Amino acid sequence: MGVDPINTTKSWIDLATKKGYKSLYEEHYADYSSLFNRVKLNINNASTNFIDIPITQRLTNYKKGDAPDFYLEQLYYQFGRYLLIASSRPG
Repeated sequence: MGVDPINTTKSWIDLATKKGYKSLYEEHYADYSSLFNRVKLNINNASTNFIDIPITQRLTNYKKGDAPDFYLEQLYYQFGRYLLIASSRPG
């Protein structure tokens, strides 16, 4: 009973393929950015103290607990917001 997930998913993929990456990206950005850009978070001036460290290294360092990584905490917060916004949009 209900929707056939295989055919529904195939239909969505076919439509996305026809639109192309650039068009999908622009639509997505326009949709989520108005919501996402409403909030700014700066923990302990982390954005001004940013050091270009790969996420994998940041996670390793964070697990060791040697020094706080406020920028990583900001990234997690913003990533969670992004996922929530993107996954709750119509269509």
